[in-house]
Amino acid sequence: MDEIKLEDLSPEELAEWNKAQKKFKARMRGMTIFCLILALPIGIGAYLVWRVNARMADDKAWAEAEMKKAQPDPLAYGSLGSILLNEGKPAEALPLLARAAAIEKKSGASVQAHLIYAEAQLEGLKKNVPAASRQGAVDAITEMLAYADKLPQGRQAAAWHGAGKLYEHLGMHAEALKSLKKSVDLQPDDWVDEGAGRRYKHRGIASAYQKDYSGALYP
Repeated sequence: MDEIKLEDLSPEELAEWNKAQKKFKARMRGMTIFCLILALPIGIGAYLVWRVNARMADDKAWAEAEMKKAQPDPLAYGSLGSILLNEGKPAEALPLLARAAAIEKKSGASVQAHLIYAEAQLEGLKKNVPAASRQGAVDAITEMLAYADKLPQGRQAAAWHGAGKLYEHLGMHAEALKSLKKSVDLQPDDWVDEGAGRRYKHRGIASAYQKDYSGALYP
């Protein structure tokens, strides 16, 4: 193909050529900006994943160091148990989470350890862990709900919602509906009461609870 020389073009053809070049450059600038915009969330996402993994590694190292002490920090049981469960090791996580739940029951200030312990029981069942059982999960939920109503509104709602989701996994439909309905009643809007005068807005929490209840009501 013969090379096009600008000096051979007519004024009209030269004007069209210049216009085409401007469009091409504008398109390339747009593509560059698009690639930068696309790369930004990917880069942020990768950084956040790295931060989470780094934080988890630090938490695991701290918890393992605590476990070697004569009197470990009580928080170390739940921390290490949760990490091991996340790593797919329910057999190692269960005894730690059982201890964390026992400590939590004495304080009566939270339900997180009980929820994770019940989840570990279910995960353990999937992997045929001898220490895991369906009854163990039910007992953890029952024990948690026995004191959940003494907690501030936000934690109450979270406890009943968590219980409802676990009951769903256990196939206990009536219990799941009752628990999820109570979470909806306790959390009618996005304002979460943590007690001691602490309130904050958690956008979307009320609709999330309602969605889960509706999903259980009309499966």
